[in-house]
Amino acid sequence: MTDEWQTCAPRRAARAGGREAKRAMRMAPLAEELRPIRAGMSGGAYRPLTNEGMAQIHAAALDALEQIGLSQAPASGVEAMTKAGAILDDAGRLRFPRALVEDMLA
Repeated sequence: MTDEWQTCAPRRAARAGGREAKRAMRMAPLAEELRPIRAGMSGGAYRPLTNEGMAQIHAAALDALEQIGLSQAPASGVEAMTKAGAILDDAGRLRFPRALVEDMLA
């Protein structure tokens, strides 16, 4: 009787694509028309900021280092930075003169 049941029962379709098939699809190279970057394309043209915008950000960073400075710097860092030209104020903030930062970046 079990033979009769097995022959009468509808067969389920096999599942399409298993783990290995999906992995193979991911590993396969993209077709030429689907590739986001093709040989000969120019790159590095994205410029989110103008040169003037970058100069404004640089100036603002120098202002922050000079006027606000750094608080709670470790003693070893304070010693090394004051020797280099940074200023430790009465409030314990370490301030970096604009000329010092520009010299260090040059």
